[in-house]
Amino acid sequence: MGASSSFRISEAARRYASALFDLARDGQTLSEAETALKAVGQILSENDDLQAMVRGPMYAPEDKAAALLQITDKMGTPDLVRNFIGVVAQNGRAHDLPGIVTAFSELCAKARGTKAAIVRSAHPLTEAQLGQLRDLVSASVGADADLTVEVDEDLVGGLQLQIGSRLIDASLRTKLDGLNAAMKGA
Repeated sequence: MGASSSFRISEAARRYASALFDLARDGQTLSEAETALKAVGQILSENDDLQAMVRGPMYAPEDKAAALLQITDKMGTPDLVRNFIGVVAQNGRAHDLPGIVTAFSELCAKARGTKAAIVRSAHPLTEAQLGQLRDLVSASVGADADLTVEVDEDLVGGLQLQIGSRLIDASLRTKLDGLNAAMKGA
């Protein structure tokens, strides 16, 4: 999901995430909902055609809802999350799903007393690297870190770390883009 490096969570996405959080907490299915929503978010982040459909204004909300519900049915997504995604799409907010996933994860992490962070790397990280990164983030934020790991080959090398609205970008792609811009200005 290359465009996610400038990712911002809209207020609408935060409101939807909060509504789902309340419903899942009241139904005592918070962990199940978080797992299911993250799985849907992972499918979205890995499928360029699905991303284009979700973001594309040329697709009607009903068509987006039908496609997303078909995917959630195949995944065996729990009814609460499945119905929630259908409502989001029907309301014309399918493009907010990545932000909803992130905001929901943040709410769940806060409820557990941890801090949610997203790590994007050009290549899969080893368990040792993840452990070191988790320890560094935990020390930095003063709470246990709940890492979500995404592989984004467009980064070329290095990684990006997003903690809340803060983005730490140590990717090779960003460094190369900066060098390219500097050379054009010379």
